[in-house]
Amino acid sequence: MNMPDIQTINEQQLHLHSPVCFDWFHPYTCPYRSESPHGGEGRDKGVLIATERGLECIDCGYLQPLPRPREFSLESSLALASSLGLDVRKMLQEQRISVQQLIDAYREALSTKGAIVEGMTPEQAEQADKAWRCIDTMLLCLHRVQLALDGVETRPGREFSLSPDWITDEQHPSPGQWIEVVGRRTEHDGSHSYRIHTLPFQDWKFLPVSIGAKVLGWRPARM
Repeated sequence: MNMPDIQTINEQQLHLHSPVCFDWFHPYTCPYRSESPHGGEGRDKGVLIATERGLECIDCGYLQPLPRPREFSLESSLALASSLGLDVRKMLQEQRISVQQLIDAYREALSTKGAIVEGMTPEQAEQADKAWRCIDTMLLCLHRVQLALDGVETRPGREFSLSPDWITDEQHPSPGQWIEVVGRRTEHDGSHSYRIHTLPFQDWKFLPVSIGAKVLGWRPARM
């Protein structure tokens, strides 16, 4: 299974592909979630995380093969919502809040379930390491969704793009104007990471230094 499929399955596990519930289904969950303590980070008890190894449980280490991704996507859901006359802007804002809540929940889980502490048995330490890897994969998927909801497409299998509200030409902000900036940074392994920075504009020449990344586009900040 490739990274585009892993990204899509994790979006579907958390119902991020369908903010208006056009394609609601129960996520894949751990079959042992009623036999031992399992968390609700994924808004249901024991929601499995898609990784390169399969669907994994961060609480007990259960593993099963990855399913095929469902065809419904965030984009098709929003297009259908628009055709029905629904408030897509409001839906996007609600989805941004939802994604941030999920990020906060999985970060908290990372600090507990993914922590190797003194006194653990080898089996417990191994499970903590597996949990850390799983949660790290989910957080990366959520970060990509967060960017996509702000008009920055970085998800695997999709061409990088910026929505029309991002300014990419020679037009520059006014000094002192608060702006949002899309930055791309090259990591040590050659991969790219993307982030949206919010800051007051000072000088275009020094903007890449201010954000520590290449500037791909900017827009007035939403205050």
